[in-house]
Amino acid sequence: MGCEAFKNPRDLTSEGLCPDHLTKPEVISEKNRFFNLKKYTPVFEQLRKESPNFVEPEHRFNEVKAFVKSGLENFSISRENKHTGIGIPLPRDEHQVTYVWFDALFNYVTVCYRNGENGKFWDEDTDILHVLGKDIVKFHATYRPAMLAAGGFRQPNKEFVTGFLTVDGQKMSKTLGNVIDPVQVSRDYDRDALVFYLLYDVAIGLDGDFC
Repeated sequence: MGCEAFKNPRDLTSEGLCPDHLTKPEVISEKNRFFNLKKYTPVFEQLRKESPNFVEPEHRFNEVKAFVKSGLENFSISRENKHTGIGIPLPRDEHQVTYVWFDALFNYVTVCYRNGENGKFWDEDTDILHVLGKDIVKFHATYRPAMLAAGGFRQPNKEFVTGFLTVDGQKMSKTLGNVIDPVQVSRDYDRDALVFYLLYDVAIGLDGDFC
């Protein structure tokens, strides 16, 4: 589908399509391993009280709060290996592999240790700011805080959420074929002009229609 995410009917358009890629999700049935997200509901209450600006802009944090308030559902952390052919095998189940999003979200922490940095980018004296797109707020502001709490890691200081660059109001997507090549635009109109346009005409945190 393009976004590598499980979708509930409420996440789809009225025509039953992914709103970002305008494709119909595949209906599958398989055995998966799940993360007990419900157990970590108190983590979000603590974040909300101790870090009132944990997610910015504010309207994105309101979306996260509403998502938590609606009732957290346990989420899949693996898929059956026979269906994918890719992924990282689970240590205690050779028939299951994990990949986006469960392994990807932990890379923020594990890459620092793997590169011999001894976690200095994740210690208590370091401010941690993540910049992310609005379509992955759920993963970064609900799934990941729970995962970090489960592993005994600290939370980031802030999640700053950007909007989309759109064409005729639709998110740019390779699936839709409406992507604009920034390198070519820079060659045609000048790189500094493109940078100025993006910084001046597109409000940080909101969508900007490229025209």
